[in-house]
Amino acid sequence: MGLKGQQVITTRQSLGPDQLTELLTSHGALVTSVPTIVLDDPPDWAPFDKGALHLSQMDWALFTSANAVWQTAKRLASLNLQWPSSLKIAAVGQKTAEAALKEGWPVEAIPKNFQAEGLLELFEALGASGQRFFFPRALEAREMLVEGLEALGAEIILAPCYQNRVALENRQALRDALKLGSMDWITFTSASTAKHLVEILGEIPQNLPKIASIGQITSTALRQLGLEPKVQADPQTLVGLVEAMENYQ
Repeated sequence: MGLKGQQVITTRQSLGPDQLTELLTSHGALVTSVPTIVLDDPPDWAPFDKGALHLSQMDWALFTSANAVWQTAKRLASLNLQWPSSLKIAAVGQKTAEAALKEGWPVEAIPKNFQAEGLLELFEALGASGQRFFFPRALEAREMLVEGLEALGAEIILAPCYQNRVALENRQALRDALKLGSMDWITFTSASTAKHLVEILGEIPQNLPKIASIGQITSTALRQLGLEPKVQADPQTLVGLVEAMENYQ
């Protein structure tokens, strides 16, 4: 069917370039952005700053999103700190790695599975015992990776660099977009974007456009809400998401 002329609602917000919108428009889609999540600075930079002052003593930095890369770069610049050349980076996927490379930070490792689970599998193979990890991430996030690495004997320095909240201010815009009846797709790039949609609307919406999910965790969250994705990205990246939509029959 292709995406040319297709009307697409996106529900993600980015602290840097809006890569999903860029990809969709490059395929000819008409994009309406109505974030269900708003990304802000953390309420307190102190934990991040404390870890950042000791970056040269860390073995690895973990990045599970491009947002974390952009926020880390911004904060380090405000602290007048440089990225130490000895600090190795593990990035969850290609887009996150590209964001780090644009900052001039070489990326040592990318897992085959572009999820936190993939990073854990990577360090199960590489070994993590006695290693110190600097982990800039969202204020609230899944603890699976932290707990898994600690079980391997690693020390994790958590450094919240952004937070997300429900974008309640977008309620009317979201209702208006869904009422149009002309939308072909709605995309979800995290479990939170799906859950927050329901929180914003106050109900599980009926007659949504075709649903596109970025991966298994997001698809599981959607199904728990009674919403069935038409496509799921493979690989679980923004490029994979757009390609799945493009190839939908």
